[in-house]
Amino acid sequence: MRAVQIVKRLFKKIGSKFKYVICAGAICAVAIGWQVFGPLYRSLDNLPNGESLGRYPSPDKHYDLVVYRCSSTLSAHAIRGAIMNNADFIRSYKNIYWSYPAEKADVQWLDNKTVKINGVTLDVERDRFDFRTK
Repeated sequence: MRAVQIVKRLFKKIGSKFKYVICAGAICAVAIGWQVFGPLYRSLDNLPNGESLGRYPSPDKHYDLVVYRCSSTLSAHAIRGAIMNNADFIRSYKNIYWSYPAEKADVQWLDNKTVKINGVTLDVERDRFDFRTK
């Protein structure tokens, strides 16, 4: 309550032009913050780990799809699918699937590079699915 009174007194002391400058500055700060921190929210690289539901190798064993059920502060579970290229010297994971709400993952490999997860067909080398951007 005290902070609101201080802001009201400050606005009374400064002229109306400065009020607009302050409001425009606040809007610019929010817009810049959204441009800087927005991609971090919308990225598939910053997802929670979760508990492993299974590992699904491709027919030629070149890729493994590891499926996780994530339960953070969300009211329901989310499913994350990470692909691992077994041919790489350093096995690194790339998140290709993020769905909410979901309890289970129905995984089916259609060929050596195409996987179907809960009805979503993905090419493991170039496609990604994120429920937030569909």
